[in-house]
Amino acid sequence: RVHVFDWGRSALDTPALHERLEAQDKAQRQQYWGFYCGAVARLLYDCCSVYVTRYLHTKRSASFTVWDKDQFTADDFIGMCVLPLEESNGPQKLVDFVGGAVSKSGFLRGG
Repeated sequence: RVHVFDWGRSALDTPALHERLEAQDKAQRQQYWGFYCGAVARLLYDCCSVYVTRYLHTKRSASFTVWDKDQFTADDFIGMCVLPLEESNGPQKLVDFVGGAVSKSGFLRGG
């Protein structure tokens, strides 16, 4: 869900101007102030959650994707490889999205 702040309901009032408002208008301002404070709190929570997830949890693997970057046509997916963050037993296989081996063809070279 996406929520957009309604700037049409915002106001920069002094305490004196706020005191002149009717009770219904004061209650409405209080309600929308609560919505605003809740949204800011949710934004802070989401930012903290992203930070903790990205930087404080132990990384278990690294994934690599290989793309054929084209200037005038859509980029082509070549393959991917997910490696655990531990010492490997030599070279690893490059696989496609369904787990099939990627074969050398055309200009692809390597071991």
